[in-house]
Amino acid sequence: MLMYATIDLVGLFVNISSYIKVFMLAAALMIGVVYVYAASPLPESGLTPESPFYFLDIWDETVRLFFTRSDSVRLTRYIQRVSERLSETDKLAGRGIAATQKALELYRADLPQMYAVAERMDNRERIANVLRMATDHLAVLDHISERTDVEKKRFVLATKEFVINQQLQTLESFERVNAEEAYRIYADALERRMARLREVAIDKQNNNEALREYAAYLSELEKILREWETLTVNGLPPATFLEVTVRGHEATLLGPVFERVSPILNSELLLAINYVRGLSGLAPLEKLPPRAPYTMPEDEKDAVIPGMPLPTPIPSPQPIPIPQPIPEQTPTPAPSPAPTVLLSRSPSTISQGNSSTLSWSSTNTTSCTASGGWSGPKATSGSLVVTPSLTTVYTISCTGAGGNLSRSTTITVTTLSLPPPPPPPAF
Repeated sequence: MLMYATIDLVGLFVNISSYIKVFMLAAALMIGVVYVYAASPLPESGLTPESPFYFLDIWDETVRLFFTRSDSVRLTRYIQRVSERLSETDKLAGRGIAATQKALELYRADLPQMYAVAERMDNRERIANVLRMATDHLAVLDHISERTDVEKKRFVLATKEFVINQQLQTLESFERVNAEEAYRIYADALERRMARLREVAIDKQNNNEALREYAAYLSELEKILREWETLTVNGLPPATFLEVTVRGHEATLLGPVFERVSPILNSELLLAINYVRGLSGLAPLEKLPPRAPYTMPEDEKDAVIPGMPLPTPIPSPQPIPIPQPIPEQTPTPAPSPAPTVLLSRSPSTISQGNSSTLSWSSTNTTSCTASGGWSGPKATSGSLVVTPSLTTVYTISCTGAGGNLSRSTTITVTTLSLPPPPPPPAF
């Protein structure tokens, strides 16, 4: 009898211990999941392009994708693929340029396919998630760019431009099914690019990079307000909603950004400022104000050796003034207006062998030139039917008295074929 009682007590103790262990394990997993999600939205990178077995990993993913028939599962696989490629790039950044570029090339190759599947599903929630993921990926690419040598990071900047273009083009399609949510996603992306500008305002190189990306979003502003049809966004008219979004942006653009931005970006900076002022109902600036004179920072002042007098400049002899005739006042000509350029395509996604129509228009321009998937001089406005065999980026650059401006758009060509089997291992 005592033996059975002892066995029962032991069993009860084992059960209680098991429950405690399960509870502690679940709590640890929950804490771990929360920590990992907060620290990094990307999956853990496995093999990278530096590994000789990397091609097997890619081949296995592609085969699985080829035999996936459900669009829902296919989208999940594409999201996993682009996230893993970005995670690999983040791991390699600053370590191996060739491997980093290879991972980004694979990332860019999968991105249009992911958007095409998301649009085909016609699931509002999943499309919105994919569009918001693009904004998160830009933040990761910012980190990658910072750790890549200035002379070698052109492919990183091209990838960021590609991500922005793909997001804006998919937002055009998404607006037709949920314009209010499209406005929210656009406003969030715009605000996060401004946050990036404020973060790197004192860094001249990253300042220029962030300004170009912020201006890329603003360049779509007129088209969005003209074509995205909704009565309210968060209870406000669309123009008012965006005006609230950009409050305070002009102070940043005319302050730390203007102080350090490269002069070759002055036209883009002025255009961005005038977009923001237009939303606030203010008149556009005709030109940027003169740059403020240099002021010695406090840390440089502290570097002066105490007790050592600063050198006194030796005055130059003053020449005897000679009366000069007063010249006639010539009126200053008004500055030429900045050019505007719009470029779109319809449809945005085609099957291999089908066609899409490119349409473009511009104001305050005298000539336009095409590059990328097309080339040669173009009229200042027009349309063209194209039949690309692969996903292609089309760019048009227009020039006028007020400067020049370029716009790009991407036509996605959907195609997927079974890759060849891997070669047999060498012995």
